[in-house]
Amino acid sequence: MNKFIKKRANHIIMKINTIIIGIIIGIFILGYSIGSNSIPFDDTVKSYYSKLTAPNYYEQNSDKILPILYQTNLQSLIHIDNENDITKTRNQIIDYVWKGEGFSKTKMPSKIEQNIQDERYDNIINLEKIDKITVTMEYGVESYAYIFVAKQNNEDIVLYHQGHGGDFVKGKKTIEFFLEKGYSVVAFSMPLLGMNNQPIVNIENIGMIKIKTHEHFRLLDSEYFSSIKFFLEPVLVAVNYMENNYNLNSIFMVGISGGGWTTTIYSAIDDRIEKSFPVGATLPLFISLNGPIMPDYESVLLELYQKVTYLDLYILSSFGENREQMKIINKFDSCCHGGISYQVFEGEINKTMEKLDNGKFTIFLDDSHNGHKISNTALQVILENIKN
Repeated sequence: MNKFIKKRANHIIMKINTIIIGIIIGIFILGYSIGSNSIPFDDTVKSYYSKLTAPNYYEQNSDKILPILYQTNLQSLIHIDNENDITKTRNQIIDYVWKGEGFSKTKMPSKIEQNIQDERYDNIINLEKIDKITVTMEYGVESYAYIFVAKQNNEDIVLYHQGHGGDFVKGKKTIEFFLEKGYSVVAFSMPLLGMNNQPIVNIENIGMIKIKTHEHFRLLDSEYFSSIKFFLEPVLVAVNYMENNYNLNSIFMVGISGGGWTTTIYSAIDDRIEKSFPVGATLPLFISLNGPIMPDYESVLLELYQKVTYLDLYILSSFGENREQMKIINKFDSCCHGGISYQVFEGEINKTMEKLDNGKFTIFLDDSHNGHKISNTALQVILENIKN
């Protein structure tokens, strides 16, 4: 009897421990999401879920996934054969994003704050000052960018774009790395994240909604307006401002995860970006939709991607004199977009680039770690590339 009671007690204790652990994890996720005000709750859960289900997913399942991927007719996904196609395809993106407004190189920030103080960056070496620009867009959506001006600078600019992880302070190591090397840095967070606002909007036939996740942008999209503008216009305005107010040699762009998506699509439409480096960023839809989690709102808009595919975007980002896109893939990425599935499309992109004979597309497979990040190895590779 005592043995039975003891066994029963142990069983109950194990169940209680399991429940307690579950509650602690739940509280941590909820608390982090609400307390930090930088990651929407659904993105936090998705991130946590992906870490449980997707470590090294593409690497571990390549034998199952690759045969499916190789059935895709890649030539049907490339709509660029010559320079005229470059212009046509780029204009298709611009028309979708700005709905007839065009790609304006004269748009400027709605507010400029010089020499601001932010103690989070007090200890950065070779930082002369921080300027802050505000970009105000439709529906009251505002995005903020910091301009980190290098004290000893080489007149080159690196645009750094953070992903769904939140505020660009999470990329402080990357920002500091380039500042130490003499590059001034302009840093962005994705819309609604980090310091960016989350406006309350009146949606017709729905009511007042706080726009707090990218999925909410679907409520704003129409034939007259595209929410993709919220992702790209802050970069456009910052580049315009930098061109008009700083002596510039070259502009480079680096982004992680969702910021890598922004890097991919923005460098496709603005050839002022000489070299671009999306890291841990979205793969072509025929690959990412065969992955463990559904891609984010902005990376799976069929109205756009059935006209202009990711393969087209890679080509557009690479095309032009002295232009290059180096896509950096974390082989053992703990979140997403890792593995070796790039082998399916890399050769086809390079065939097109050889035909165009202007620009360069490369892939660097980073096997130095198992995180969803820009590693020290990747930073060195980027630096060597932009110095050449």
